[in-house]
This record gives sequence, structure tokens and C-alpha cells, in this order.
Amino acid sequence: MTKGRMKRRHMIYLGIVVVFIVISVVAFAGSVTPYVTFDEAKARNTSVQVRGDLVGEVKNLEDGQGIAFDLKDDNGTVVQVVYKGIKQDNMDHADGLVVQGKIDGDVFCASKILVKCPSKYESKGG
Repeated sequence: MTKGRMKRRHMIYLGIVVVFIVISVVAFAGSVTPYVTFDEAKARNTSVQVRGDLVGEVKNLEDGQGIAFDLKDDNGTVVQVVYKGIKQDNMDHADGLVVQGKIDGDVFCASKILVKCPSKYESKGG
């Protein structure tokens, strides 16, 4: 093979790798759900994640098809969260919760709940 032909082949391989990297980065960036406050969630029309602390008790919905609870975000805003799923056993003892979903009126409709558990590596006061 001639040097020109080898150089062209290397450029094609390099182009394919670059295209693959660009597609991967765009796909990853599109799948990342940002952490926001409830006020920011109201301003968006997309799925978001809100970090917060459980306020009060977790209650079963009247139809038995999920749970509802109040969550206080990092700005101190408290919003009712509704989740069409079962309550996780460790929710009442969590260091915090992350809810993923969308605001619908005055209610945050969660599609996923992540429970932030206390670290077993933190030193116990004493």
C-alpha cells in the first residue's frame, strides 16, 4: 500500500472514533437528570431530581396505590411528594431523600426515590 492510502485509512478510523465519542457524550449528557430545588423544578417542564429531608410521616395514598409525604429542599421549601410505589423500609431513618420526577401543580410526582442512608463509617457521637 502507498503512504497516501495508509494515511487516508488512518484518518477514516480516527473520524469513526471521534464520531463515536461525540455520540456517547451527547447521549450521556441527555440522560443526566440535574439536582434542582422545588422552585427550579416548577420552572422546568422536564424530569429533575430534588434533594431534601423528610418532613412528618410517610402516608399511604387513599387508593392504596402509592405513598405521599412532605419533602423540604435545600432552600427550605416544603412540597408534597406523591410516589406510585411502595414505601422503602429505611425511609423513616434516612439522612435525606432524592426524588426524581416532575412538578404537577403543587405536587411533585416522583418516578423514583433514592434513600440517603447514614454512613456506617461515620463516627458515633460520644
